[in-house]
Parts: sequence; structure tokens; C-alpha cells
Amino acid sequence: MPSRETLKTVALINANISSGITDDMVEIAQQSARGRLEIVGLTARFGARLITCEAELDEAARAVLALAPEICADAVIVSAFGDPATEALGEVLELPPWLEGSRGALERTLPPVTPPVRAGDLDA
Repeated sequence: MPSRETLKTVALINANISSGITDDMVEIAQQSARGRLEIVGLTARFGARLITCEAELDEAARAVLALAPEICADAVIVSAFGDPATEALGEVLELPPWLEGSRGALERTLPPVTPPVRAGDLDA
């Protein structure tokens, strides 16, 4: 297990205003990290309790960006439907692209999809 000095910090941002949900997400993330990461939870200060439409997603993006001055982490995960402001937050915090957020990290870790070869394509 890494020492406290080398432990990487991940800011887990809940784009909803429910601090109880943030606490639950942090607990799950800490269990998954098994002591290899420090997980710090942040909750949006304004917006919806649950993102259910485009207007709430836009408001959540503004709420996530408003948290930027408080974030001091090696990586950020925006844990909410639609990954509101994930890319913009990565730019503001100047984090490498693979640390921008959950969707971006997943997309960058999956291998590219190669279309299947059809039998007719093999004819010379």
C-alpha cells in the first residue's frame, strides 16, 4: 500500500445537491480503492436533487464548475448522469485528458472498435 506521502487523491464530485448520496458514493469508491487512493467527496451547492432533464444537466454543469476553486486532487470524477462539465473541469484544472472524468476515462481505456471483416472483403 502506498505511503501517505505518495497516496493519490481523487475528487469525487456529486453534481446533485444530495450530500447523503455523496457520502454513499465516497464510501463505495473507498472500498473499491482498497487504500490505494484518497477519495474526497464534493457536493454541488446548487441545482437539482436528481438530474432528470436537459435544464437540470445544464445547471449541474454550472454547479460542478463552481466547485473548481476547491479542488486539489490528482484526478477528478464527476459522478452524475451525463458527466456534467467533465471536460470543461479538466481544462480548468489542467488535468491530463484521462483524468477528466468518468466518461472520458472510460473512453480512453477501452480499445478502439474494429469493424468485423466480411467474407467478401477478403477476396483478392
